[in-house]
Amino acid sequence: MLVPIEEIPEARSLGGGGRARESDALQTVAHWAREYLCNPHPDLGRAGDVCPWCRPSIDLRLFWLCTIRGASDAGTWCDPPVLELIDAFHACAPGEGDSTQFKTILAIFPDLRDCGEIATVHARLKPSFLDSGLMLGEFFADCDKPGVRNRAFRPLRAPLPLLVVREMLEVDIVFLADRPEFVTAYLRKHRDRGRQAISRLLKHAAGVGFSDGEISNLKRSLG
Repeated sequence: MLVPIEEIPEARSLGGGGRARESDALQTVAHWAREYLCNPHPDLGRAGDVCPWCRPSIDLRLFWLCTIRGASDAGTWCDPPVLELIDAFHACAPGEGDSTQFKTILAIFPDLRDCGEIATVHARLKPSFLDSGLMLGEFFADCDKPGVRNRAFRPLRAPLPLLVVREMLEVDIVFLADRPEFVTAYLRKHRDRGRQAISRLLKHAAGVGFSDGEISNLKRSLG
């Protein structure tokens, strides 16, 4: 069940230990979203909030959370409920218009013994979300993925393992350049505007910190 963040009271820390109560997990991640994602960070490498879409998403009441509970390992048991988030996302209003870019779902996995296993789930299911025009992001306590503007910053760290679902935007090409099939999915959604975005980005690729392989993927996508 999706819970609007405005219905989740403030909390400071996860209580209980072991299999955390669902309310604890929701409150912990809601607090992290409000206090971390919705504010600037000195190591971010740019001005503005850590996530530029989080604050307007919350203000527009388009920010939902849910928990996915099960075994303590991230086996294929979690694939069906994660994939169900695709239909859940599209079913949430609005279905079209500019506001869709602010729709956000955070799915929390409070039972995982090794929080890093969420990265395996993310890698396995990300292509399905891209094919549906959505982004799937992973966050967990010791995630080592670097920031786009500051490679020494680790922006994807969260108090509990979670996956984030949102609409794929034109600016998301910076997160999809590492795999040719991801770039293809991006262009399938954004078409000519996506090609223009890639062309503009390649002019400033050095400032973004793309690898040679990522630059090659982007150049090949333009033909």
